Amino acid sequence: MTSTPLRVCFVIQKLLGLSGGAERVFVETAQAMAARGIDVEILIYDNGAGRAMYETNSIVVKNLFPFRRPNLDTPRTNNTPSSIKKLPHGHIMGHVKWGLTHELFIRTLRRHLQRHPPDVVVGFLPPAITACVRAAAPLSIPVIASIHNLPEQDFGNSIRWDQNPIYRRRAKKALTDADAVTVLLEDFRDWFPAQQQPYIHVIPNAVARVSPQDDPRPTRQKTILAVGRLTDVKRFDLLVDAWTLLHTDFPDWQVKIYGEGPNHNALNSQISASKLGSSIQLCGTTPQLGPIYDQASIFCHPAAFEGFGLVVAEAMAHGLPVVGFEHCTGVNTLIQDGINGQLVGGSAKELSDGLRRYIENPKNRQNAGKAALSIGETYAPEIIYTQWETLLRELSLKRQVF
Repeated sequence: MTSTPLRVCFVIQKLLGLSGGAERVFVETAQAMAARGIDVEILIYDNGAGRAMYETNSIVVKNLFPFRRPNLDTPRTNNTPSSIKKLPHGHIMGHVKWGLTHELFIRTLRRHLQRHPPDVVVGFLPPAITACVRAAAPLSIPVIASIHNLPEQDFGNSIRWDQNPIYRRRAKKALTDADAVTVLLEDFRDWFPAQQQPYIHVIPNAVARVSPQDDPRPTRQKTILAVGRLTDVKRFDLLVDAWTLLHTDFPDWQVKIYGEGPNHNALNSQISASKLGSSIQLCGTTPQLGPIYDQASIFCHPAAFEGFGLVVAEAMAHGLPVVGFEHCTGVNTLIQDGINGQLVGGSAKELSDGLRRYIENPKNRQNAGKAALSIGETYAPEIIYTQWETLLRELSLKRQVF
């Protein structure tokens, strides 16, 4: 007689048409658990259009959003109608907005969990964490709240999520009510109160090459590479400013920025105004970053903060030295200054100085690139996914005693 496999629901609110790092980690973690014999289901609550950008293999993906099924080939739109967003945050209206934007997600999720009860529910990112705790707790189903940013940025006074005070209060309380919370870095524990520390588990992102090593290895080009969503927090404008200080000294080098986002037009205008020509390019998105990592010589990441810095870690796994800012949480944990990269101050001039040192000294950047490869051992998928499986199985035992 075979035992019933562990059953786990991975829940995220938005997945359709999104290609962010958190969405990729979400899918890859679910895939890894399924590969280990766990019965995995992915639940989303998404009225956005488009297809899931990451292959989910044989895992069932169920969209709980009840009202419409968009054409999968149309561009994604925002989940929350603008008319709801414009409602004031006053006490009464705050509750109305909560009901319109979150309550139906919770009720729909609870009904699904009642009909198909899992052993553990994993909520990724704040909206899903809140929904999972409020839906699963009454059913005595253990919940893991999986945080993929600085906790302060997701649950403090940031502008990243719903500004409704009702939502903010309930999102933060959900962390307290969850059976376990995962964070990406040890330092992130300090944000939580002492009484919650026993429930905080540090599980970083798994890091590996994103494509096999070509044989023979490609020749590295005189390219500075940057990857990320074109938003304010990534601060690619500083990279453009830094390159403005460098490009005439190194006319055979170029900068390539991969990613899309709301700052595309502003960055394009900045590049044109700086008369950088084709020496710096906005390259859009690509599903094939592996060969691009392998052909570049330097990786630059001027972000203000990161939950982990997944693209930085991936670049390192491909043997690239990294230049980033010393105060960028998430990146300053991955970069060992002077060993596998450089940590510089927060200005464009300091960024350009760091890039110059690697451009002018091929031996230093080659040695740093070799040192960067060890990140694949520190955050090896086998290590990270074993931590996930162990936590899931421990929490499943808690359900069995209810």
